[in-house]
Formats: sequence, C-alpha cells, structure tokens
Amino acid sequence: MNKILRKLVASVSVLAILSVASFTAFAATDTKNPSDVENLKGTAQSGAVALTWNAATDDTAVTGYQVHYGLKSVGASGESYDMKKDAGDMLEYEVTGLENGTEYFFSVVAYDAAGNESLRWAKEISSIPSADAVDVLDKESPKVSAAESMNIEQVKVVFSEAIVLPVKDPKDAFTIENDDTLSLLEVLDAKLDIKDPANKTVILDTKPQEDAVLYKLTVSVDIKDNAKNPIVSGASDPAIFEGSILEKPLEDVVAPVIVSAESVDSTHLLIELDKTVVLALDPSTNFEITDKDNATVTLTVLGVELVKNKDGLADAAINITTSPQAEALYVVKVVDLKDAFGNVIAEENANVEFAGFSGTPTDVPDTTPPADVLKLLNKVTFKNQKYQVTFNWENPEENMGDTVKQLLYLSYNLGETYNVNSTLLSEADQYAIDGLEPGEYWVKLTQVDEAGNESAGTLTKIVLAETGPGMVGIIALSLGLGRLYSKRKQ
Repeated sequence: MNKILRKLVASVSVLAILSVASFTAFAATDTKNPSDVENLKGTAQSGAVALTWNAATDDTAVTGYQVHYGLKSVGASGESYDMKKDAGDMLEYEVTGLENGTEYFFSVVAYDAAGNESLRWAKEISSIPSADAVDVLDKESPKVSAAESMNIEQVKVVFSEAIVLPVKDPKDAFTIENDDTLSLLEVLDAKLDIKDPANKTVILDTKPQEDAVLYKLTVSVDIKDNAKNPIVSGASDPAIFEGSILEKPLEDVVAPVIVSAESVDSTHLLIELDKTVVLALDPSTNFEITDKDNATVTLTVLGVELVKNKDGLADAAINITTSPQAEALYVVKVVDLKDAFGNVIAEENANVEFAGFSGTPTDVPDTTPPADVLKLLNKVTFKNQKYQVTFNWENPEENMGDTVKQLLYLSYNLGETYNVNSTLLSEADQYAIDGLEPGEYWVKLTQVDEAGNESAGTLTKIVLAETGPGMVGIIALSLGLGRLYSKRKQ
C-alpha cells in the first residue's frame, strides 16, 4: 500500500512539474498582442458612467480588460490617464465615485494571460455624470421596504430605490386588503412624497381605515425603477401595516412666496421666503440667473444651502453661491421650488430682481456656531443642608468677538431634556448654582453668536449625595466625572 501511495505522489509531482513547465513555455512564446477594443460607449449615471465595448480577439484568448479614465483627454504619445480599473473578462463596467457635472474621459485596452495588451487604446469617449441620469446597468427590481399608516386616511410606502409612478391612475398600482377578512380598502390617490428627494416614498390616500386592524399592501408591476425594472408583484412587494384612526391634518395649499433677493457679496445671493421649502435632488436646477438687459449673460449656480430666514424659520431662506457677479441688474428665476406639501411657487411670482455686487466677498451669511468651551469643571460645597456647585471653564480664543452670550442648561432626567438655568455674558468663565438637592444632574454649557447659531455644548455630570459620611467621596467623584464628561465639539 505504501509503494502504491509513493508511486501516486511521484506521478502527481511529475504532472505538476510538466504543467508548470508547459505554462512557462506558453508564457514565454505568447508575444502577440490582443486586438484593439472597438465600439466603446458610455452612459452617464448619477455619480458614475456605465461603459460597454465589443470583445477583442487574441491568438490564444483575451483574459480581461482595463478601463483607463481621468479628467484630461489623452491624445499625444506618452500621455496617460489618471486612473485605471481592472474590469476582468467582462464587456461592461461601471466607473463609480465620480462627481456629477464634471466631464470625464475614458478608454479601454484588452490583455491576455501572458500580460500582452492592445497596442492602442480604444477610441476615447467622454461623459458627464448627472443626478438625473438613469442607471442602464441596473437589473435589480425595486422592492417594498416598509409600509405604515400615517393617519386614518393616509399610508406611507417606502421602496428600496427610486421608483416611477404610472402617469395614468397611479392609485391602481396599489391594492390594500384587510389581512383577516380580505375585504378591500379603497386607494383614492398615490403620489410621490415631496419630502423625499430620492423618490423612494409614496403617499397613498385611502378610505378611512379601522383602528389596529392589520392590512396587507400589494404593488403591481406598473411600478418601475428608473431603469424600467418592474417590481416583482407578489414576491417582493407585500407589506403589512396596522390601521390608524389619527385625524388627517389639514393640507396646506398655499404656495411659498419670495420675500426678497439680495446680493450678499460678489459670489453670494440670499433669497428670503415666507415658509419652509424643499430643494430638488440637484438644487442648482431650481435657479436660473440672467442679466436683465442681456439674457445671454448668466451666472452659474455653484452651491445652494437652506438657512433660516430673518424671522428664524428654518429652511425658509436660500444662500446661493454664484460665479462672480458684475455691477448689473440680474433676474433670478425660481424653477419648480416647492414647500413640504408640494405647493409650487407660481410662475408669475417666480422671477425676482437683484443688483449684482462686484466687491470682495465679505458678509456671507453666518451659519457656523461658535466653538464649545474647554475644561468644564465643577466644585461642590455643602451649606445649610443644600449644595452649591461652582463651575469654571476656559473660553476658546476663536470665540472672541463672535460669542454674544452663553447658556447654562440643567437636566434632571439624565440628559433626556434640558432647561435653561442661566444666561451668561460671553466673557464669563465661572458660575455657581445654589440650593441643589441631593441627586444626579447633567449640565450643558453652550455658546451663542450674533446670528443666533448655538454650539452643541460641553457636558458635565454631577452626583450630589445624601448627607452623611459618603458625601466627601461623592463630591470627589463629581469632580472626576466633570472632567470625564466634558467634551468639545469636533
């Protein structure tokens, strides 16, 4: 038996040596390059470009393809692209991690097992990723991720990806039935949720639901994703939700109104509105800025940020970064800008003028809170059966001239909620709280600037013991915990 085993091992070894020798000889003799890659095509995606090409040929076999790409066109001898990706033995590849609105250049070469590559790159193409693009390589069907009752007459349905509703009677794509009796709950309307710019959420209007009854939602194949993949009805779409009897809130049917548009500096424009608005997935599409006297002269929208308006209403003002303005009169056209209820600014009210500013950028709206204090410590004393806690801290140098006040908050429920205990001057670096009962307190100190921006706050915790021998130890623990829980916002 041992002789047979030794012979078998010897045979396998010989075969392995011969295989290696054969491969080495093959690699040494294969010097022919694969053919050039032809018919390279690219389709813009959101943050990506999908590439396809025809198969190359080789005297042995093409084993893979390399995708070359970058921000510069490559034409001269000796030049190369910035990036390279191995697509493997595939005739399509999606280059991801790209910036929307930026032009990229692409080429592809084939290679064989011996490492020989195409003599020339495929004919170069260019493509610009876009947030509105359709993913042509998307072969996966959408699914229902969740369904829940919002109130007695509305149901929210969330999908695994962006979906497209049928143009005609979208409500017919949804069926809801009582999971116990199988009786139908009529769906009156279906629309995309304006609050979800990703288009994954649909709001259904229904006949009144029954409280605490379980309903089963089914979606038909009329629901598709952006790549036109239909949902797999009956397999990927069922969802169970519990009925509600909460009253449906009254709908807001009033469109937002532009209060003002004013140039802040040579590259910033501030638009004030009377109510909160929702930007498009690509906010730059919501605004067009042209010279009033020459419509061919435009300003490029480089950035859009929602901020508070002058009344302190969140997301009711828009800070727009523009290309450099001239001393001219401009018109900004607001395009398809909606509030949270889907009310669109009327076209006749969507144009507003503002004077361009050619000076140096200075007064950009301040949306950055001050820095938090350092080393928030506390000292505990006991007097007349009550505690006094004295806090001290270091104010950051960068807050000088920025912070206008400090707010000291106190929490009696382990940090779940805080109440303002004191408003302090901006330069204050200590404060004492008198008359505290035994117990555990959480303290937060924040900084507030002139624009109303408030820092996240520095935290500390104090534990005040009942009177007795343990008081001294608890006071020492409080001092230590003050240091432990102090933190600065990163």
